[in-house]
Amino acid sequence: MFRSQLTIRAIVGHTILPVTIALLLTFFPLSQGVMVEGSQAFFDFSPSHSLGYPIFLALIGLITPEHMDIAYVQVWAYAFAVFILALGICRVSTNHFFALLCTLCLLLNPFILNAHFVIQPDSLFISTSLMILAFLLHAIASHGFFALFGFGLSIGVAIALCPFGLAYLPLLIIAPVLFLRKNHCSFAKAFLVPALSSIALISFEASAYHNLHTDQEYRPAAGSVFANAALMNSNQQSPYASKDPRTTLWERIEQDLQGIRNEIWQEDDFKTRSNLLLSQQHYLSENFSINALTQAGFMLDKSVDDIRMDIASSRIVQDPLAFLEITLTHYRRIWTSDNMLSYPFWVISLVTSLIGLWSWIRGKPFNGAFALAFISAFAVQCQTVLSAHMGIGPPHPLMFYSPLLSLNVIALMLGFYMAFINPPRTNG
Repeated sequence: MFRSQLTIRAIVGHTILPVTIALLLTFFPLSQGVMVEGSQAFFDFSPSHSLGYPIFLALIGLITPEHMDIAYVQVWAYAFAVFILALGICRVSTNHFFALLCTLCLLLNPFILNAHFVIQPDSLFISTSLMILAFLLHAIASHGFFALFGFGLSIGVAIALCPFGLAYLPLLIIAPVLFLRKNHCSFAKAFLVPALSSIALISFEASAYHNLHTDQEYRPAAGSVFANAALMNSNQQSPYASKDPRTTLWERIEQDLQGIRNEIWQEDDFKTRSNLLLSQQHYLSENFSINALTQAGFMLDKSVDDIRMDIASSRIVQDPLAFLEITLTHYRRIWTSDNMLSYPFWVISLVTSLIGLWSWIRGKPFNGAFALAFISAFAVQCQTVLSAHMGIGPPHPLMFYSPLLSLNVIALMLGFYMAFINPPRTNG
């Protein structure tokens, strides 16, 4: 599929940078201490993690027992993802210079370089994110089955690696419309191939998880959602019967946390308020009335996370605007961690997403450059909203989003170049 529109010379040319950087990192690794806090849990197939990354570690373990070799595999996986993405950029733009510029920015990103040498799913997740974009661009260039299948499968892999991959699900609705408008792909093929390939992999991972961890359910957002619901700027009555153990927990939330809620929401300074909210969220998600939660779960034949979600859902239904206020607070905190650096990227990604969505609704076809800019910006915004709403995601979001943000900016530059300076002779 790739050779149909790219010469062998171009393909070989775009392998030079990824291979060179991968070789340098292989022979001169940035770190030898790849095992960090929490790494062993993935080797142990802990029920507190999805199975994508533990399966990856197990497969590597069949070949080599050295932990450092896992880092090398992550380095080469990232290099391969950058290579495939560079080819996709070339196919939709016919501009090799901007493909090389994207390659350089991605390969020399200092935050991502360090992530490769840690046994955590971050490196593999970022590589998968780039593969999602790469297959999407290839599908825009030509609606081949392999590109559509790879696009959907990559989204499934991202979700299997960590729940944060759920942020890519909206692309299964957004992207197929781009295929239909750009290359007249059939409706069934554009929607069903990516959706079915993604659903198949997600279902396989979920089935394997339940077979491995019998009578356990992985609900990573339960603690954070419960804590945020307990900290809402709202006073509520329990919807449960007086003898229901959830009523006891509800009353504790109303009485014991009233002072904390007042302290948070009466604070005028946003930074102080958001940091206080975040610290209380982290504390309550793990420590609030754990004995009472366990007892309630035993009495109702539910897990602790099920009880947390029952109470959180009931509180959110009673006052959804109060929970929306918390979500917006977390969203703003993520983007204002460093105003000098993050605010311009927030403006660029948000404006790009809004313009793209408006054009998408109006039925306008996207050129390749703007498709890359829109999808990368839209993915960042989806990830930010998911992290703000559910409390799951990387500890340093802006560092984690940096590859997509750089693609967003470079693609806008490419779009400006193609539109006003040197318009392409073909549709790419």
